[in-house]
Parts: sequence; C-alpha cells; structure tokens
Amino acid sequence: GDRYDRITGVKRARGRGAILSLGQDKIELFEFKKSSFKGGNRTRAMCHPGISHICFKVKDVQREYLRLRAADVIFHSEPQSFDGVICTYGRDPDGNIIGLIQG
Repeated sequence: GDRYDRITGVKRARGRGAILSLGQDKIELFEFKKSSFKGGNRTRAMCHPGISHICFKVKDVQREYLRLRAADVIFHSEPQSFDGVICTYGRDPDGNIIGLIQG
C-alpha cells in the first residue's frame, strides 16, 4: 500500500520482509516481488563507498565455507587465520560481499 511506497521510495512496492533478532541485535531483510533493477556490479570492490558487506559469526568457518561453495557461492579465498579468528569473504548471487568469521 501507500505506506510501503512512501517508506521504500518505490511506486507500487510489493514484496516480503523479515526481521531477524538475537538479543538486542536485529537485521531487516526485504525482497521486492518485481524490480526494474538490471543487475549490479558483481565485482564491486569492498573499498568503494556504500555498504560493502555483512559478516556472520559462525561456529565452524571451514564447514560453512565448504557447504556454501557446494551451493556455488564464490569466495575470494579459502578461510584465513588472523589474530585468533578465522574468516573468509565471498559473494551472494547479487554480488554483495558476505563474510564468515569464527572466534
């Protein structure tokens, strides 16, 4: 309706959304049913302005890395160890950078 058109800035906005909560932390996800978007830059560098990535803390980075690779997620590298944490970064189907971190 009109409220979603106003809040999203999209005429006749239709879609679905969810808010994931853990304690005080929340992530809002929204998927538009239709979009005039023709595709973004799937290789946009992390250092370019804008929201560059989202990172998820996981219990076993190697296991999640292998699971996601099997689902055709493209990663920049295998998990790496840095100062007591293990992490890796990859790309979702739209080219957004996702991180996995353990530790």
